[in-house]
Amino acid sequence: SAERIGHGVHVVEDDSVVALARDRGIYFEMCPTSNVQTGAVQNLRLHPLRPLYQQGVKVGIHTDDPSISNTSLNEEYRIAHEKLGFSMEELVDMALISADHIFLDSYRTELRETIQEQVFSNDKTMEGV
Repeated sequence: SAERIGHGVHVVEDDSVVALARDRGIYFEMCPTSNVQTGAVQNLRLHPLRPLYQQGVKVGIHTDDPSISNTSLNEEYRIAHEKLGFSMEELVDMALISADHIFLDSYRTELRETIQEQVFSNDKTMEGV
């Protein structure tokens, strides 16, 4: 079975699929800007990132192809905060979830530690987002 799905924006259309994804711990790479640009999502207000996160599905914020979408990871996090209403704590949680699902297993622990160090040891929460 799948462990990681790129985009998957239509999963929210079926509660049983959402439950299956949550129960199996499937990770979804969410790309808000790209999803709107391609028409997969009509507008940011309707993006499934928030409902999936609230239902306990493992989601992370990604850029898809930054050169085509004209975005950056920092910009995607800013959009998630300002347009989708995610708190800084929720953004940090999603960053840690993303770290748990990177392809390079040997880098996973280091990435988690870097995120936690940047957020917690400097007493700042996602400054610049």
